[in-house]
Amino acid sequence: MNKRERRMLLLIAGIVLLFAHVWGIKQYLTSYREKEGKAMALAAQAVSYKNSSSNAVLIAEEVAWVDKHEPEPSTFGDEQSKLLEFLKSSATSIGFTPVKPQLTEMTNTGDKYLRTKIQIQATATEDQIYKWLVDIHQPTEFRAVTQIVMRPTAKVDDDGLIICTLTAEQWLIASNSDSL
Repeated sequence: MNKRERRMLLLIAGIVLLFAHVWGIKQYLTSYREKEGKAMALAAQAVSYKNSSSNAVLIAEEVAWVDKHEPEPSTFGDEQSKLLEFLKSSATSIGFTPVKPQLTEMTNTGDKYLRTKIQIQATATEDQIYKWLVDIHQPTEFRAVTQIVMRPTAKVDDDGLIICTLTAEQWLIASNSDSL
């Protein structure tokens, strides 16, 4: 082998070595990016599992509370009557009389619960209305005020009376006689 052939051989070997290094670096970077992507996905999944775990604890506590406090099964009509009587007696004890109750049809909120809804109107002072709202809205009793509309009366000399139209809802566990 002469000098020229050796140089050519060294040059070809150098070029092959250079291409091998470039190809190897490219493969390494591709592999590194894939592993980095998998690591990021696993980290995100771990955070998601951690959040799910803490949410499961919160939900378990809420489910336990509902199991402990849920009402006895009753009929839709009985609960609607009780809610209407409660709304009227609560208002009367505060010092005013509600009017224009509007009863709604039975609403199924899921497998186990039904919802009765009553819209009622009252004219009273602001303090009386707020006391009434506090009496009515009792989530621990499965009862809530879900809509409130308050407006002033048309007469100026009404001593600050407000017309309040509210919707109160009561959730109940359906007895066998209630069905949709």
